[in-house]
Amino acid sequence: AIDLEFANSTLAHSNIGGFGPDTGSHNMLILNVGHTKDGTSLDLQLVADARYVEGNSAMNGLESGFGRVNVMAGSESEFNFTLLDSSTHQPVVVDEFSLTFYDFDEAKKGKAREYIVSSGFAAYQLSNTTEVLVVNSSDGRTEFSATQPGTGADNPTSPYNLTGLQQKRAVTLTFRGVSGFHITMGAGDGGSGRNFLFAGG
Repeated sequence: AIDLEFANSTLAHSNIGGFGPDTGSHNMLILNVGHTKDGTSLDLQLVADARYVEGNSAMNGLESGFGRVNVMAGSESEFNFTLLDSSTHQPVVVDEFSLTFYDFDEAKKGKAREYIVSSGFAAYQLSNTTEVLVVNSSDGRTEFSATQPGTGADNPTSPYNLTGLQQKRAVTLTFRGVSGFHITMGAGDGGSGRNFLFAGG
């Protein structure tokens, strides 16, 4: 397995969906997120489908060891996460990697409830006392959604130092034998943009 880690990564480009703040290619590119067993340096590219709407595109990027994507409440978008060879910029199939998604919460009265939907993962991991609701769909996809309200005050500040509450609001997805995956990130109606945080599992 390879370890993905963003604390020493660099944000090279941020223009998901063409919403900026950068111009050019409609993606987000994070450099130096890990290495394969043979020492190949890996970058991570994120591309969103045409449904993507941001609440604040300036939030898209890196923050305190996390990758961060801002999604407008009342919308969802499917994102393609791909590991690329830093030199050739081509997808790299790796034996195993994990990503953890953090801070699944909602606004008051169940508004702006955050969720992700994915498939193709080999396993997922939750806290034994998780607040995250897991629903398996008939199409083979699995939805992970918030069940409790949260505020900015309880947001994680480091992937390496989580409180008990923050652990309850995290989901780790493990993938094997692939170069990337598709994942839908969305939030229910109410309020403005919601930040989705992720880091190596």
